[in-house]
Amino acid sequence: MKRILIVANGPKLESKIMRRALDECQLVVAADGGIAACQQAGIEPDYLVGDMDSVASDMLLSKNTKKIYNPDQESTDMQKVLNFTRGLAADEIIVVNAFGGRADHTFANYLILEEFSREFSLQVYDDIGRLSFLRPGRTVLANQVGKIVSLWAFSGVEDLNLNGFKYNLIEKNTATHFLGISNEIVKDKATIEFKKGKLALYLHWEG
Repeated sequence: MKRILIVANGPKLESKIMRRALDECQLVVAADGGIAACQQAGIEPDYLVGDMDSVASDMLLSKNTKKIYNPDQESTDMQKVLNFTRGLAADEIIVVNAFGGRADHTFANYLILEEFSREFSLQVYDDIGRLSFLRPGRTVLANQVGKIVSLWAFSGVEDLNLNGFKYNLIEKNTATHFLGISNEIVKDKATIEFKKGKLALYLHWEG
């Protein structure tokens, strides 16, 4: 499986989480100012993508990093880097440093990542856990007993079933939005199943 790590220009991850993400990926792409986080972590990205407005003029790039200049002011750095990764034939994308800092950047990145998750298997790592976007169907969380899980949707969800959690659900339907914050996995195999809608899953690293 080919995994690509995207390093955005938000608040930086703890080093152990950055290292976890790096160990799981075969290619690294820095989104504009994300190159600074790469250098601080001792990472040489394969690509640097953006309009370079957040890259220090005196920053020295490794000869192993290919610079992809995109001056388009109608798209954000996150959109530019995700559009670029379309051509890299990734099976999965892991994004770090996407949230925190400015609220407008955080919310914009969330919406952009949710949109692109319809094309890619995509996860977003932060210091507390990882975010993924679920498609209708069945998702299994195995060997995660004691972990904290949050689920939410900004629109309606049909026939939502949770099994193996402290708070289970049976055929839950919502017309507008859904919030299920800080649930807990209590069985070796927990399942999330729904027929229609868009659901976000946030799974804590620790219990």
